[in-house]
Amino acid sequence: MTVFPQPLQTVVFFISPSGSMSSPSLSRLTMRTRPILRTITLTLASAFTINSYAALPFEPKTTHPYLYASADDVATLRAKVGPLTMPPVGKIEIKVKPAVQSVLDLNGLPMKIDPDSSILMGSFPDDINHFFIRNVTPQGATQAKFHVRFREMSEPEARPYPDLVLPLDRPSTITVTWDTAAKTIIVAAEGNNPITLNNANWQPRADHLHFVGNKNQHVVSLKMSDKAGNVLWDGTELDWDLAAAYYGFTRFSAPQTVATVTACKVPMPTNKSDPCNVAEAGRGWILSPAKRLALAYNLTKEDRYWEAAKYYANHIMLNTNLGAGGEWSMSARVAALGVLYDAFYDKFSADDKKKIQDTIIQTIKTDIAAADLISMICGSGSLSGTTLACAGTPDISRFYISGHHASAMTGAAIGLLAIANERSEVDPMLDTIYDHLVNGLLPAREYISGDGGHQTMFAYNSTVGEVAERLVLWRRALNTNGAPILQTSFMSKVINPYIDGLRAGGGFPATGDNFGLSVAEEGVGYMASVAASEGNGHATTFYEDQVKRYRSRISPNALWEALYFPEPKEPRADVNDRKLSARYQIAGNVFMRDTWDYENATLLDFKSSTFSSENHQHLDQNSFSLFYRKPLLLDSGAYDEYNTPHWYNYYRRTIAHNSIVLYKPTETYKHNNSATEYSNDGGQWYKGEMYPTLDEIKPGAKNALQGIARYEDHDSYAYVSANAAQAYQAGKLDPIDGFRRRIVYLRWPGKKPVVVVHDRVHALTPQPAVSLLHTVAKPETAAAVSVGYDNADGRYTLQGNTNLPIVVRNHPSNLTIEPLLPRRPHIKFVGGAPNGATTCEDQVVDKAEIPDLTDCRFTVRSMVNGTLQWTNFAPRKSWTTGKSDFGAWRIEISQVPEGQTSDHYQFFMNVLRVGDEGGPVAATSTLLTSPDLSANAVTIDAATSVVFATDFSTTNKLRWKPVNTLENVVVTGLVPSAIYQRVYDSTAKEWILTKVATAGSNTLTSSSEGVIYTSFAIP
Repeated sequence: MTVFPQPLQTVVFFISPSGSMSSPSLSRLTMRTRPILRTITLTLASAFTINSYAALPFEPKTTHPYLYASADDVATLRAKVGPLTMPPVGKIEIKVKPAVQSVLDLNGLPMKIDPDSSILMGSFPDDINHFFIRNVTPQGATQAKFHVRFREMSEPEARPYPDLVLPLDRPSTITVTWDTAAKTIIVAAEGNNPITLNNANWQPRADHLHFVGNKNQHVVSLKMSDKAGNVLWDGTELDWDLAAAYYGFTRFSAPQTVATVTACKVPMPTNKSDPCNVAEAGRGWILSPAKRLALAYNLTKEDRYWEAAKYYANHIMLNTNLGAGGEWSMSARVAALGVLYDAFYDKFSADDKKKIQDTIIQTIKTDIAAADLISMICGSGSLSGTTLACAGTPDISRFYISGHHASAMTGAAIGLLAIANERSEVDPMLDTIYDHLVNGLLPAREYISGDGGHQTMFAYNSTVGEVAERLVLWRRALNTNGAPILQTSFMSKVINPYIDGLRAGGGFPATGDNFGLSVAEEGVGYMASVAASEGNGHATTFYEDQVKRYRSRISPNALWEALYFPEPKEPRADVNDRKLSARYQIAGNVFMRDTWDYENATLLDFKSSTFSSENHQHLDQNSFSLFYRKPLLLDSGAYDEYNTPHWYNYYRRTIAHNSIVLYKPTETYKHNNSATEYSNDGGQWYKGEMYPTLDEIKPGAKNALQGIARYEDHDSYAYVSANAAQAYQAGKLDPIDGFRRRIVYLRWPGKKPVVVVHDRVHALTPQPAVSLLHTVAKPETAAAVSVGYDNADGRYTLQGNTNLPIVVRNHPSNLTIEPLLPRRPHIKFVGGAPNGATTCEDQVVDKAEIPDLTDCRFTVRSMVNGTLQWTNFAPRKSWTTGKSDFGAWRIEISQVPEGQTSDHYQFFMNVLRVGDEGGPVAATSTLLTSPDLSANAVTIDAATSVVFATDFSTTNKLRWKPVNTLENVVVTGLVPSAIYQRVYDSTAKEWILTKVATAGSNTLTSSSEGVIYTSFAIP
């Protein structure tokens, strides 16, 4: 819950004839003093409560810069990476135990050496004479070796000097002394002859002095002193990783930004990922260069950053129609101008400031046919006259959960906050944006992510790292006098699913609209940093061991993290203290693993949300994926772009996920009242509103889904049960228990885990359910099973005994699938990559793409010439390569052949066994008999069985026939916290569990989640 510690103040509201609330001079209350306005009770003829409008609680600061960071914030950051000044005559002493330069990558192969990341001290500036000392010790060396180099800019390359040779097994001291007047630099180290560098015009400049070093080096002491021996700077506690990030930023990132923006010309490039295309690019491409120039200038005060900033501001203002690119680009331009205005406030002329102010205001006011900033903020799409105030009540409540509104409003806020002290007419719009944040965006995120989950987990723009950065913006831009504002509880938790869901190689499951998220990316680092600063010790460990592991040591990300989140971090917490499974209830995320050794863990992620919405959230309820070293079962397709044929008809649809579809020829899939009809995959569809309000996603509301019903984590297993019946269109499945999926993830020491997936489908009409499993490569079958090609559409039918194992391979791992239910399943393999042997005649591609008739990877039924035909909806070719989670094949398992009717109740059970590369694992599971069909039970091996109750109303009795005389049994689907009597019927040779009222001999009590796990021994 968002906390507002400021005291309430009395405000008089007037009720207008239209019923809307107004307040005299709401934007500037009591001589520019803004109170927090929370719940106000108005007593009129009858009493009623109105949730008040939240104006800015404090004024924007008056001393620039203040967006994201003040001058003091930047100075504090700069002091952490090295000395601020250097004397004309001085000495640096560093006592260090060296480390070898070469390391192994994650596959055990030598990693390419980055010479810049091995600098012990020195620099590589482009425009002045410089020296550096660099560690070049190869792996396997017995002694450390350091290059010593000096370069005059008139020379083509650095001048070599004798190497320093030092022991690896103990610390040694390296000393650098200089005398500017004498033009001498002397490098000395114990056991080495002093080295005199012949320098001409070298100047001791602290802004070009860098300390990078090797990751595993140990620095005993580091200090700089003057001619008299006075210590001017003690760097013994220097954060070398942060210093490396500072080097990467000032050496590469910032100068490259200068080169990029100063090369911008007209006509602009058409690439929307080019910072020079300020007419159409988004915030990541337009705003980011401005932020880099601002930080670089405030860190170094180098004029090249000011010159580039001035050039870029003019490029934005002089060459762009105000409404170009719609809200996406408009907000980015406003934000970039705001950042530049704030950072270079003392450099811009009065005329330039006026131009920037006017451009910001006029851009926000610009009304265009497409989505603009007015509609993003006001909802109604109009302003009150010529003011910066919304006409009527600004209602965007349908976009607090998802959509571009939060980004658009943030961009507008950056620009408005920058100029607020000079242009008071911006106050109403700032108040409106802040109100949306306080009363809409944060409460929605608090509800969904209160435990850390997210409805589009790992998808594009779902890291919540941007939210952390936005909160920093507001907290630092406003003159709070130290009072906390915009406090949340979710920010300390949103990193937890990333800890739980990390896979070997530093990636995550490809859920939602996904570009392929890496743990090294900016948003993940932000989440880990803020969580670590708010008491999450596991976030500290995750940041140190995983985030930093997968990115270059000279990545600038660590610099931004230290700037935004400088607070002390919680001490490390051992990841092994975390449970091996986690549930995030509202968003519906569940993660199960067998070890915290990320490189060798088997990770299952499951999704069953409690609500439906459209933006970036897929129709994937009750779906899962499985990963062991590589993706084995995965979400299929690619996020080629929003609103493409592939996105509409395949990628976001149920058929692209490991879930259930029930094809009904008469079913249609349309958006609200739209005439456009999309493919008929037989899957889920949007319930209620496409963009629901917060109230509409809560239990019992129009967009509510059942989600996760039961969840339990035990040392030996993890268990989840969820119902996705209401995710399908009405009239298809029983709304109470239409699609119940239960997963038991079995763990045992020294062996790979085994996963059992059980589905119970209750269809209202005899439609055959199809269970889907998506793979990277074509599945293989046992030798006794033949595969027949269906002559078209990339569809193959398995012949003969179809309960035999199916093997999925993805180097260096494989997966054995034992399809136990239905008892005589009808199985198809569907797919085929381009240039394969199959053909798919019906193809739909985007724009100018050329159809490939051999591409059968993304087939779904769609209307072709008045009939539903299997049609391949291929993504744009630029998105079809280089992605590990892509999918080229799917397995379809059904009770009956295609086109036939089925039972109303249909059951599926698959046993999944991961393994290392090699032959298929033998089928060791045995489906057990239940005389009264009260249970679906399976023996996994000689010591373990799993039992699923088939009735979810009240499980009063279960019966099954075991094959093991002594084993551990997991029984699921029982009444929670109920007493069951266990009896072995020696005549029928079956176990019987009967619900009883009181405990006695041979009774067991189910857990709060309806599970019994114990040893069963036949007497």
